[in-house]
Amino acid sequence: MKCSIDPSFDPRAAYRLPLWGAGVASGLIGKALHLAQPLVADDDAIAPTLAQAAVAKANVQSVSALIDSGAATLLWGDLRRDLASRLGAGLRRRTSPVPVLLAPANYGGLGFNDFAQTYEWEAFDQRGDRLLLILPGEAHELARRLNAGTGRPPLVLAETAGELERPALRPITVFFNGVDGLQVINLNLDNWPHSRGLRATIDAAKEIISRRAAPPVYAQSAS
Repeated sequence: MKCSIDPSFDPRAAYRLPLWGAGVASGLIGKALHLAQPLVADDDAIAPTLAQAAVAKANVQSVSALIDSGAATLLWGDLRRDLASRLGAGLRRRTSPVPVLLAPANYGGLGFNDFAQTYEWEAFDQRGDRLLLILPGEAHELARRLNAGTGRPPLVLAETAGELERPALRPITVFFNGVDGLQVINLNLDNWPHSRGLRATIDAAKEIISRRAAPPVYAQSAS
């Protein structure tokens, strides 16, 4: 099957268009959706138009609801096995990125890789296993904000097509508990409003970020 890329595709415009007959895509974020007759391609992509409209249900109430449903990965050993299954191997290996929803137990340092010209942010699972979240070198403010204590998200949606032994994932969406349920921020599509005192926290975080060489390969945890 041949894949083609539409050079006119604008993700920001698509984000504000109707999706699956359930409403504007940006308005569906954080809600539970029911797709009665999804049209799924070989690469697991769902067709933008469906024979029967999707039904938007109530907002997801919290980060815990996603974790309890099994939607988020808690252990990076499970992540590697999942990626091995979905990415494939050899001539059947996928070249397009695949998404993963991560629930880090805690975060480590944020550094700048001079060789790759990217920010590298450590995320640890419950066993202390580590993976790297990669941010573009020009994303200075985003890197500082995510590294700030009040900005560290409980859940991160990322994508990867990298090596399984040392997966490097690019964050695309972060999840927080909000007043009216799950708060979802698409990093390239949504404005991230500043909360009270966050600017001071970001400024203080500038002192934390240091330029350093690429981190060494971590040891895999037993699984």
